Amino acid sequence: VQAHEPDRVENLQVLGEALIGMGEPAEAVRVFGRAVELDAADPSLLRHLGRAALAAGRPDDAERALRMAVRLDPEFVAARAELG
Repeated sequence: VQAHEPDRVENLQVLGEALIGMGEPAEAVRVFGRAVELDAADPSLLRHLGRAALAAGRPDDAERALRMAVRLDPEFVAARAELG
């Protein structure tokens, strides 16, 4: 599916989650980053990007993405919890 619709946000999200599961967080950051480029108004994508960045050893990028998610949705409990 990814090969046929590489810029479909849902496909990118599934791919990013799979990459995290396979221990490839840096590649997941790239994939989630592309998804956010396509739909910057989705706080869930920003949370995924933040989690991937944290797993990739990029805490500043992770915090930035999570703060953006909370800014978009102040009631986003999961993103708030990730921030601590």
